Amino acid sequence: MLAAYLTHVACAAALFARTHAQNTSIPADLSIGFETDSVSFQVSYVGDPENGFRPGTTFKKADVAKEPQFAYGDSSGIATATKYTILLLDISCDSARTLHYAKPNFIYNFDITSISSNSSAIVEYKPPGAFGETGDGRKYAFLFYNQPGNDNITTLKTPKEGEAFDVKQFQDDNGLVDSVAGVPMVVNLGGTVSCDGKATATGASTAAAASSGASKTTSAGDASAT
Repeated sequence: MLAAYLTHVACAAALFARTHAQNTSIPADLSIGFETDSVSFQVSYVGDPENGFRPGTTFKKADVAKEPQFAYGDSSGIATATKYTILLLDISCDSARTLHYAKPNFIYNFDITSISSNSSAIVEYKPPGAFGETGDGRKYAFLFYNQPGNDNITTLKTPKEGEAFDVKQFQDDNGLVDSVAGVPMVVNLGGTVSCDGKATATGASTAAAASSGASKTTSAGDASAT
């Protein structure tokens, strides 16, 4: 009886650690869905997704110049049929988040724990610093979304390049619920982090889209990620 109880406590603690480990430094409105799902992911910039960097790792600009690879976390369950859309956001300033990457149709590829997509990115990978943002200690996060019905996604409505990203608007526009996991990182771009970039306030992004066409619908090339 005691052994069973201790096993239950240990499992609960492991789940708590796993779900909260990927919540480090990610704002609450972006991580609200993490605790309801036990899945976790890894990200690698060195071609070894099964041994991804530790969440919150600090990088130099050159280290994150190319699109990374992804895998399930070491202690995560593997869902062989589940498809994911992955985003990269600059989360340094709540009032001026920007979208650096959006690619759908990631799925387990039966190579250890890796996930991959045969689709083209809907928003091509723009490395940290690509929009002229500066600052040592600048914060970014990869977000992982379940795709409804595990169906392929061929288009996503996104802000114009470099414009402010409103997560609620993005989810509503594309029929997505809250992301299920995230992996944060820090990038040293030199200088001081500033929130006075080109992006408008997050709360104003919908109005800006209506007046200036800030939102656009773009398509993936090959959506046959199987």
